[in-house]
Amino acid sequence: MKRKLKTTNQIIGIIILICNFTVCEGHTQEFKIDPSYFPLVENSTYYYRGFFNGKESVDGIKVRKTVLSGNCTGYYFEDLDGNSNSIIKSNMFGLGIYLRGIDGLYTVEAFWKNDIGKVHCIQKQKILPNSINLETKIEYLGKQSNPKYLLTVEGLENIEVPAGKFKDCLKIRILTKWDSNEEYVEYVWLSRDVGLVKWRRGTGKVEELLNFNLLSN
Repeated sequence: MKRKLKTTNQIIGIIILICNFTVCEGHTQEFKIDPSYFPLVENSTYYYRGFFNGKESVDGIKVRKTVLSGNCTGYYFEDLDGNSNSIIKSNMFGLGIYLRGIDGLYTVEAFWKNDIGKVHCIQKQKILPNSINLETKIEYLGKQSNPKYLLTVEGLENIEVPAGKFKDCLKIRILTKWDSNEEYVEYVWLSRDVGLVKWRRGTGKVEELLNFNLLSN
């Protein structure tokens, strides 16, 4: 009887251990997200090497800071290729403008530079909270709610790109859903104290960090 009880207790202990690291009885693991995974530091620069349809390209972007209507601070990414109208060719995984709140990262939709003066702080949508369950899907919307974006944090992964090796990168899955029933899946990897190091777009284009200059706050 004592041996049976001991075996039962061992089994229970193993189940509890498994539940601490995986989904168990409907509960998911809470995941803490360090704000440094997406640093927003004015005038910092990033260069990405892209691959698409057998062609290679290099794009540079710079972090810009602005004050939106409603008196909140926003950041966006400006192309370094001389295109004065576009705020960024690859606007990361949000809607163009980013705001840092005490409870996470927010985004506001803007595609062109002259859109920046038309948006308001109240339009912000949370895309990356400071704490999240790994199975939780965050929905945020594009223009006229078409498309819709569903963001899921999948965990941590080591990534190697031309800029180096980055451990424990935050892996994010983004599902884009259009009213026409078209769907696209993309992945981004964020590294602490750096930001986006790799992006596999829904179009099939892959962008990897080539080099960067992250200025001090």
